[in-house]
Amino acid sequence: KGFVHVATEAQAPIVPTFLANQEEMRWNPILFFWNLFGLGRLYSSILKLNIPIFTPILNTIGEIVWFTMTWIQIPIPAKLTLYIGDPISYDTSKDSIDDIVERSRNNLQALINRHQPQ
Repeated sequence: KGFVHVATEAQAPIVPTFLANQEEMRWNPILFFWNLFGLGRLYSSILKLNIPIFTPILNTIGEIVWFTMTWIQIPIPAKLTLYIGDPISYDTSKDSIDDIVERSRNNLQALINRHQPQ
């Protein structure tokens, strides 16, 4: 909601923007080999067993390792495309902050759906 407060105080329009392919611009060799050898599926299978003492410990170890490994990344060139949507008009005397936030979210999601269909 902070972006709406800033925009209304500055009397500026809210413009939804979306950057496509931003996840493709980094490569993690450790996570690559982790997935190549199927260790992710093995880890998930062990967690699905839901062993009372073992599962919380494994979850904690997994979170620590995942967080640490996400910092080891190699930047690679990727084609990025910035999509800029139509400005969202609002009237502070008629629209509440929550209405403006909801309209902004809907417009951003529509922009994503239009340019990155699944």
